[in-house]
Amino acid sequence: MSSSTDTTGSSSIYRINPLKGSENYSVWKMKLIDILTDLGLIEYADGTAKPPEQSATDAAKQEFTRKDRQALSTIRLRVADKLLVYIAGSTSANSAWKILGNMFESRGPIGIVMARRKFFRAHCDDDTSIEEHIRLMRTYQEELHSLGQKIEEEEFSITLLTSLPESWNSFISAIDTSALKSSTTLIARILEEDRRLKAKTETDTALANPNIIPTSFVIIATRRDTLHQSAAQIRRTQATTAATVGIANSKRSVSPERITPKTAMTNSHFPRSTRKISHAHSFPQRHT
Repeated sequence: MSSSTDTTGSSSIYRINPLKGSENYSVWKMKLIDILTDLGLIEYADGTAKPPEQSATDAAKQEFTRKDRQALSTIRLRVADKLLVYIAGSTSANSAWKILGNMFESRGPIGIVMARRKFFRAHCDDDTSIEEHIRLMRTYQEELHSLGQKIEEEEFSITLLTSLPESWNSFISAIDTSALKSSTTLIARILEEDRRLKAKTETDTALANPNIIPTSFVIIATRRDTLHQSAAQIRRTQATTAATVGIANSKRSVSPERITPKTAMTNSHFPRSTRKISHAHSFPQRHT
């Protein structure tokens, strides 16, 4: 099965990773709740919607069956192939939803302990992507929220800074205490610092090895060459156009009629004044 799923709803296109097990269940559940809510089907998954009474009309019964089947399909299409066997026999969206929750959702004290261990013991190595590490920390935070364990903003900020590599100690020491109150602002500063460090490392490597050109330099040089090529192309086009127009004008201004021996001495090739004189002297009158 592909790593992501595209589904077109009434007005949206959804792309999420399929459920693979307990490792991504919390994130998968959160996204699927949003999808089902947007499609107006969440009550069929969580069991809020109840089947119509026996006295209900056939139209109402058919509408409930149709929407419940639609919700079931929405769930199944976002489950990895290896896990479909667990909900293959489900006849309602609510039954499939409960089966997946019982299998992969952490419950009770042991679930809370394991989730807190993952969150507070997380560590980012020097060769690990900072962006990926931050996403992982947010995932652990949402997992704890689903278990009723709310992580406050300041606690998340401190835990995130604690998980960074020791090479970030200088950056951490420059962080003001007030910045810990907003984890979103802190994350933005961390990502900005990560980009700065990557650019500095790339430049230092280029200076140490003249054969290596930094990516930023390559981009600037490429844009400069593109501009030069565009300017040269414009000049060539203008020159070609000017030459073409000049040739066309010269052809229109210098277009003599083709003169043949038969028409060489016709009156049309002499001025009007000369034409009368030539006519008079060419044919003298005969006197009787």
